[in-house]
Amino acid sequence: INTHALAGELMRRGNAVCVLAKLSLRNRFGLWRAARLAASGGSLWIDRDLGYPVFRSRRPTSHTGALPRPAIAVVQNGPMLDLAAGFARAEVPAIAYLHGLGFERWPDQPGALPFRGYIANSHFTAGRFRRRFGLEPTVLPPLFRRDDYATSATGPMVTFVNPVPVK
Repeated sequence: INTHALAGELMRRGNAVCVLAKLSLRNRFGLWRAARLAASGGSLWIDRDLGYPVFRSRRPTSHTGALPRPAIAVVQNGPMLDLAAGFARAEVPAIAYLHGLGFERWPDQPGALPFRGYIANSHFTAGRFRRRFGLEPTVLPPLFRRDDYATSATGPMVTFVNPVPVK
């Protein structure tokens, strides 16, 4: 949902957007598309169901050069280092949008990272990244449009979904 919200906001501001994503086999959506790709001998499915082109592949790292040449790539999930390196080979600058602590498994040398810049979804994530690499990410909390979530409920409780103990 973070990717979709960011794509929507960028489009509202006049930017062209496309997404490169892994084609999941966890549901009928992915299974059907994977079967169609296998039958055609292809490896990249393109759909526009979300209002912008989404390029889906079982191995998205092998398609960083197949996209319409973007001005910038925002990499925020999956094998982020491999994706950014692929974009670098295609001479497309990549920005890491850090949503979790997966970067704690990255090499310790900040100069070896293939990103031109860093965004973190929270001050917590930014602080962990800064302590690890000595680099200061810009904090950009996940985007949401209030109207999509507003409710008239007036109950005394709020449910917090998906709490992460380390945070």
